[in-house]
Amino acid sequence: MKLPHLKSIYFVEFSASFDELEAFIEKICSQLQMLNIGVCYDKAYLNGNRWERLIKEYMPELEKFYFNFTPSSDDDRKTNSSYSSDGFIHQFNSPFWLERKLFRELEVNSITSTFSIRSYRKEYNYISNREKIDHGIIQLTIGNNEYTKLDRPYIKKLKSAVKAIQFTHLDIDNDNLTIKMLLDILHMLPNIESLKLSSIPIFPLESLSIEDIKNNLPVSAINKITQVKLGQVTEDDEEEIEFFINLC
Repeated sequence: MKLPHLKSIYFVEFSASFDELEAFIEKICSQLQMLNIGVCYDKAYLNGNRWERLIKEYMPELEKFYFNFTPSSDDDRKTNSSYSSDGFIHQFNSPFWLERKLFRELEVNSITSTFSIRSYRKEYNYISNREKIDHGIIQLTIGNNEYTKLDRPYIKKLKSAVKAIQFTHLDIDNDNLTIKMLLDILHMLPNIESLKLSSIPIFPLESLSIEDIKNNLPVSAINKITQVKLGQVTEDDEEEIEFFINLC
């Protein structure tokens, strides 16, 4: 079967094996320009070399690639395995992936994690200039209130997930974030260069000293943050905005 005019494919929850996907792609998709695929549990899809071969040989025209992988709960707890968070990131760390301006992301929720690869888009304008040049972007995303409770068990889970990865961007979409929790998270991520928050963290400014906060963070965490994007900012948030300016 040939589909000579097929340019884009979306698989929202793809349940077929990687072998079956390969057979499908090899038959019809040499002209494919965009592939968007979501997979759950099947660790065969975390083989970066296999993806690289498939794209080079059978999707040479591919311009946009979006891949989402959700491991099982058991796999998600095995942080030292080849399909753990650091294993996933390293599988897609070759020049082939970096040259294609791919944005690698780990989203850690209270229950499970999601690994993603996305083509770089213009709306990522909060990413630092150096990252835009070398495309070595590894984003950690902390999800919204519906799926993530920011408490000590979550921080413990987060530590195990990020300990072997040099994340360069942090995106927090959680309205219950406190300044103490943010500082705890930044302490685990000394290579962060850009920060995006859906809302300004909850904190009493009068109880904080910027000098004390800087003294409790790794030097690299202070020196590397060059871009901050804050959501839901109002005129009443002037002091909070100044706090983030001073922190960087």
